[in-house]
Amino acid sequence: MVVLRGFRWWVLAGLLDRSFTARVSAGMPLGVGGAVPDPKTMLVNVWGAVSVEYDVAPYPEEFVDVDRERVSVFGAYRGTARRHRHFLTAVLCARGQAERLPSMV
Repeated sequence: MVVLRGFRWWVLAGLLDRSFTARVSAGMPLGVGGAVPDPKTMLVNVWGAVSVEYDVAPYPEEFVDVDRERVSVFGAYRGTARRHRHFLTAVLCARGQAERLPSMV
């Protein structure tokens, strides 16, 4: 079972729009960088894979209205490796439906 910062995967899946896609930066740990075609792939192959090895969480810093229904979020993911305690930081840039995002943070 994938657990991310206290959330179960089906809760996070419910927050993501079915049309969700992403691009994860090259250089992310565990080789998770690249195109992400759908919510399930993001949950299992990116967030899930990283959460097994790292204690990491999103830290949103800025919310920018795109239009009446969408918002962009900027910030960082921060955490440490579970085994070696190495520090991890990665840029967070996400766009989504405004009514869904407050439930995520």
